[in-house]
Amino acid sequence: MAEIQERFKQDPMLALPLQFALMNSSAKKMVREERKNMRKEKYSAFELVKSWEDGSGYVFLRQGGTGVFVFDKFDNESVYAFKWAVDYAAENGIRNFILDISCNGGGNSSVVNYMMAIMTNSKYHSNVQTLRCLNTLTGNINATRYDIDLNLDNIYDDKDKDVAYDLNFGVLTSSFSFSCGNLLPIMAKDEGIAILGETSGGGSCILGISSLPEALIFTMSGYMKFVSKDNNDADLGAAVDYDLTKKITDADGAESIDYSGLYDIGNLGALLDEFYSSGEEPSQEPSEEPSKEPSEKPSEEPSQQPSEGPSQETSQTVPSPGKEPATGDTGVPFMIVLLMTFAAGTIFAVMRKKNSADK
Repeated sequence: MAEIQERFKQDPMLALPLQFALMNSSAKKMVREERKNMRKEKYSAFELVKSWEDGSGYVFLRQGGTGVFVFDKFDNESVYAFKWAVDYAAENGIRNFILDISCNGGGNSSVVNYMMAIMTNSKYHSNVQTLRCLNTLTGNINATRYDIDLNLDNIYDDKDKDVAYDLNFGVLTSSFSFSCGNLLPIMAKDEGIAILGETSGGGSCILGISSLPEALIFTMSGYMKFVSKDNNDADLGAAVDYDLTKKITDADGAESIDYSGLYDIGNLGALLDEFYSSGEEPSQEPSEEPSKEPSEKPSEEPSQQPSEGPSQETSQTVPSPGKEPATGDTGVPFMIVLLMTFAAGTIFAVMRKKNSADK
């Protein structure tokens, strides 16, 4: 390690870009945490229906006829929490259901498929979802179709088509809605589902997992990119139907963006009423309803399987890491990965030189 530190001292230009990139990543993480804290404070004014005490951070809140399901990562367990929340909404007089992914950094695309199938089944009476990707090496569009186990009983049958909810769905996004947090609103926009908040933050590439000869594993953007139903690049984000941000100028003339408007559940519900009622004046006071809690999640994991219909690709079906297109904010931008790879190469070169000298 002393030799490596000496190498950086001899060539400070090697260390400087890495330090800058790490500082930039830390600053982004800090802003995201500030946004989460502000959201938590704003949401504290509303009824907390359930908070999952497993470290996941999932939360379901309501204000009258509007419910908001908050989750910041598309992981396997979020499927069960989401299903619990929509069941609760359907059984307890909640009409408007909003997925808050305003601080969601991505995850597993299987979870996106499940949530989209839930939100569109009442429209299509089908448990089939299609995931579209552009192969940037060949220019081909690859469409993979999935049969999805919507009722989570690990059986693919017509009973899955009965899992439909008469709810007004909406997706709350921001510039921090990245990767799968960007893919879901892109797909939702294609299906006429309301998008609220701020244009999502992009990130359309499926992660590529690589390693150095010395077995150092790292990830970077791959050559497969998610696209919308009309084959447009998803990297520009999903345009919102209602922009809830506000530009503010301080006494010194510096401009910033106020995001507090994203987390007023009463207003979110009113906007969904407006969106789904063809421009009618929204009601500001949804009525309260008695509460009933749905049963807890089944013990088995959710499953998906490719349908037998025409498709250009097939894919593994259980939403587990490494088996489905995985995306997300890894916390390490590509520049950092590149610099870390270069630094790792320098480290191994120094170690090899030392080993050769010892021999």
